[in-house]
Amino acid sequence: HNAPSGSNDLPQTGFVQQADGSDRLGDLDIDKLLLIVRKNIVWIAIILFLPLAIAFLYIRYTKPLYQSSSILKLNIKNNAGVLGLKGVEESTWGSLILNNLSGEIELIKSKLIYDKVIDNINYDVSYYAYGTFLYDERYKIAPFKVEYEIKSQAFYNKKFDVDILDNDEFRLTYYLGEKPVSNTYKFAQKIENKDFIFTLYKTDFLSEGDAVKGKSLVASFIKNILTWIGIGTNGNNSGYFFKVNSKAALTNYLAKNLSVEILNVNANTIKISLKDYNRAKAQDFVNAIDSVYLKQTIENKNKTSKQTIAFIDDQLVLTEVKLQKYELKLERFLRENKTANVQTVFSKFVEKMEGLEKQRLELKIQALLLYDLINIIKSNQDVSQFIPSLSLPSGSRLIQLTEELNKLQEERNLLLSSNKESTFVVKKKDIRIENLKKNVIKQIGLNKEMLEEQIEEYNNKISSTEKVILSLPSKETEYTRIKRFYDLYEKFYLLLMGKRAEFGIAKAGTIPEFVILAPANFSDTPISPNKMMAYMIGISIGLFFCIALIAGI
Repeated sequence: HNAPSGSNDLPQTGFVQQADGSDRLGDLDIDKLLLIVRKNIVWIAIILFLPLAIAFLYIRYTKPLYQSSSILKLNIKNNAGVLGLKGVEESTWGSLILNNLSGEIELIKSKLIYDKVIDNINYDVSYYAYGTFLYDERYKIAPFKVEYEIKSQAFYNKKFDVDILDNDEFRLTYYLGEKPVSNTYKFAQKIENKDFIFTLYKTDFLSEGDAVKGKSLVASFIKNILTWIGIGTNGNNSGYFFKVNSKAALTNYLAKNLSVEILNVNANTIKISLKDYNRAKAQDFVNAIDSVYLKQTIENKNKTSKQTIAFIDDQLVLTEVKLQKYELKLERFLRENKTANVQTVFSKFVEKMEGLEKQRLELKIQALLLYDLINIIKSNQDVSQFIPSLSLPSGSRLIQLTEELNKLQEERNLLLSSNKESTFVVKKKDIRIENLKKNVIKQIGLNKEMLEEQIEEYNNKISSTEKVILSLPSKETEYTRIKRFYDLYEKFYLLLMGKRAEFGIAKAGTIPEFVILAPANFSDTPISPNKMMAYMIGISIGLFFCIALIAGI
């Protein structure tokens, strides 16, 4: 068309300008658009194909990343009634649950758990197979295994290339600085130098194809090109390589790839996940973490029982010695006097004396335990083990203070796993612990004063009763005294035996305070790369540039 006089020339595109001369797009000229597409079909095809090809190459040559997860449910009980706390608000209880879950997460992610997982998983040597562009970890399916002894720390986490020549020989290659060292050895041959000792053994996964892995002309050409541009394998056509992992490297691996999160606060569940390029490896590590956490939970629960049993065992030895002493005296008295008859008049005094002696002995034991508790607090030991042994009323101020002190000490130990003692957060925790210690020792002093007053009262009562007994005939009194102490230590010995059996049963029946709702899964679908997303992005970019090309013509 010819443009009217004084107007701008209309652009020759597939869009028609509005009659009023505005910049708004008019009706689409289909014929014009098809003509443009036919003339530029090659460029349009290239623009559409190129992003899809890039997406395909990205998916093809990006190692798939997998994630294995397990779900744990913690058994958190409300002990407010035991501590004498009534009417705990729901919001406060929810906050306590959140704190408990957070504490368990910190325990799982602590160096304590990491070290035990590393010891249990038996992953000190990693095996890999070279590909054309990428390498793949041969977790539990390597064609050889390595027995080693590292003499120089520099050879931890170092790559050792293994070129399998045939069913009996291989070539080992590694670098000393920039200098390559390569030698041929036989399987099961001991390789020893000043830096390390290696012995390589064949496994059931070794096949004839391993001897020619990476030997094709195409593979060699590609590897040489990659080496020339600086991203290859240093010109080594080896089919495999291995690394001896240091404990620090494995700890960093766990810290980097492990995630622990609260799944549901109301259900008390947490999720343990680990990412890795090998599905089986990720699953095994998560299972190992669950197993170690299970053992650590049981160990923590058994710690108090073990310490209490040890204390009871000591008391049993002392009581047995005293019981044997009075047993011998009783036998000697019966042998010399040939009688064991005691008049009824003595029965009420004997019964009274036995009750007084037993109660005074229990008070003395409590006083001794308070002395021991002071020493334990001053030496920064765990105070929770002695709480069951103290005969204190439920909700006692001393019980509350010692439980709070023990909790602060546990928090300090967790901080030390990732902080130095000189750091501010540790020093701040130390100040709180020292202040609380003073309050605990002060409370212990008050309890000691009360016990000493009670012991003095029983001393007076026992003294009065003894005066009455001493006024009786000497033989009957002697027999009564011997029999009284014999019965007293016998009952105390049986009591200790019963307590020891109770704690032994509790220790044997200890169960973890969590349940594995979902064990570690073997993931079939990688979390990265996302194939659908990559192709969608490629298609979107291609369409965008195609539309831009058509609109610009």
